[in-house]
Amino acid sequence: MKDQFLQIFTAKFLFENPTPHTNFMIGLAIFFGILVVAGILVALLVRGESKKIWGRFVKPFLTVGILGLVHLFARYESLPWLNTRFFAELLFAIFFIWLLVIVIMLSKFMPKYMKEKEVAQRFERYLPKAKK
Repeated sequence: MKDQFLQIFTAKFLFENPTPHTNFMIGLAIFFGILVVAGILVALLVRGESKKIWGRFVKPFLTVGILGLVHLFARYESLPWLNTRFFAELLFAIFFIWLLVIVIMLSKFMPKYMKEKEVAQRFERYLPKAKK
């Protein structure tokens, strides 16, 4: 069992060109397509104060989604370097590291943001309203 797991990290396994598996590729295409659509929707629909929070997810979603679709195309067409398992593992590692950094940043940013919003709501009733 341990030898089979360690085989994943050998150079021969990582840089060999795998044959395309259609069922697996369809699932990955759906995943990467959802990432691209989510990135576009967040970029277009989120406005105002919530853009500070959700706007941070646009770049990783679009980058990983587009690179994943390029990888699937390369795998389907059997292109030499983009088809390798190394590229796929690198792509997923970048995605999870990027998400981890964003979550850590948000965990530090959210309490400050919520406190500012609470203070603004408390003092808003004392500010003069705009005339119509």
